[in-house]
Amino acid sequence: MSELLGNKIPDNILSIVSPDTERRINTAVFLITKDMDNFPRGAMLSPYQICSVSDGEFLFSVYSGSNTAGNLKTNGIALFIFQEGGGVTYVRCRSAEVKGHKLINSNSEEILFIASDLVVTRDFSEKAKITSVTLFDESSVMENYRRTFIQIREIAKGWKG
Repeated sequence: MSELLGNKIPDNILSIVSPDTERRINTAVFLITKDMDNFPRGAMLSPYQICSVSDGEFLFSVYSGSNTAGNLKTNGIALFIFQEGGGVTYVRCRSAEVKGHKLINSNSEEILFIASDLVVTRDFSEKAKITSVTLFDESSVMENYRRTFIQIREIAKGWKG
């Protein structure tokens, strides 16, 4: 059963998405959006695509031509799923495009969004801990991850909301 943690990013997730955390463990962060037919649509982000600006908001990027970007622009509804510490943390939020910030790396163009109005819950059981998490093989994409992260981190550190 999920435990309600409130409307702030917990410290264990902040340590993953802080702009000060330069080297990130490349666990997949699952992102669920709601499509035009009201069905859930899944996507995966790298922690290099996410940067907190406070304990109640974070920036994230998605590929500009993706269904995920279209869904977020249309209704802004998002659910992030972080696998960590033997459990799962869910961050439900509203998101909005941050105008004027296109992120460019060598493979793609990404759109920047801000997540706010968070509702954070956690699933954890001492009897049934999660023992493995989904990891990206970053060997061929690390250069792009770093380019994206450097851009998002710079925006996050100067964020005025």
